Amino acid sequence: MKKLILLFFVGLSLNANAENWIDLSEEGNPMFFDKDSIISRYDPEGNLLVSMWVLNPSDQPLMHPDGAGTMMLQSANCTNMSIKIAEITEVDSAGTVVWRLSQDPMRNELAEAMPLDYYYPTPGDNFANNLKALCHPVTINYGFDNARI
Repeated sequence: MKKLILLFFVGLSLNANAENWIDLSEEGNPMFFDKDSIISRYDPEGNLLVSMWVLNPSDQPLMHPDGAGTMMLQSANCTNMSIKIAEITEVDSAGTVVWRLSQDPMRNELAEAMPLDYYYPTPGDNFANNLKALCHPVTINYGFDNARI
């Protein structure tokens, strides 16, 4: 299942047009995410538990013309507002992972790092804006209803 989740993200189109990117930027802190990349998990009552999506924190939300780009996969628990994982992955134009860097300092086998299988124990202030975007109402409105797994 975890491999399927990773393949889902790696298989995402890197030639997204501007309409796919939602701008949650604040002054001095550009932040965009791909609304078509959102996957979410809910409890039996329908409450949002975890979401994961592709974030591009740059002034230019579109990927490079050749399709290569950097994706940040985020997972957060919106119920208790805590980051569970933050990972940066670069893929080539064919969608092949070139390298992956985990923000879990205890993880050293980066090639085997999988989304949702470990936790970043003590999120710092630099994760606050990512978490704010993950649990932002705009994020929910654009993707969660169509992404239940």
